[in-house]
Amino acid sequence: MSTVHPPTTSCGPEDDKTRKERDLWNEASTNFLLTFLGHSAIHIARKAFAAAHGELEENWGFSGGFLGILDTLLMFAYGVGMILNGYVAERFDPVRHLVFAMFGAAFCVMLFALSAAMGISGGAYFWYVLLIILFGLFQSASLPCTVKIVSGWFQ
Repeated sequence: MSTVHPPTTSCGPEDDKTRKERDLWNEASTNFLLTFLGHSAIHIARKAFAAAHGELEENWGFSGGFLGILDTLLMFAYGVGMILNGYVAERFDPVRHLVFAMFGAAFCVMLFALSAAMGISGGAYFWYVLLIILFGLFQSASLPCTVKIVSGWFQ
């Protein structure tokens, strides 16, 4: 009489290699998705300011010319910040820098939104110029940091 043996479940060397490759692919895919969503969220926050121009003119008393200046300063700070943040992301931990920049950008938006509640009027131009420049500098960290993070997966 022969004995029936259950099928073996041990993995051979090829199965371990395949499992490790699959796990690595799943981890890279998850990290890429989270990095993409983070970059998209910070990018959308920048576009929200442009969408709020009508509201800022009607209820906050901003003129179209001042909003144009703010837009120009935002893009100028963003451009200069891309160069500076590229340098920082290359030499320091890009993940920590990205997290710091995302919180900094969120804090600038929060201060901008709460300015009226804090008693800062639409005529306090220096306050809004300062906030928009800081917002652009924080925003600009997103792309250099995400490129540095993602490029590490292909080395």
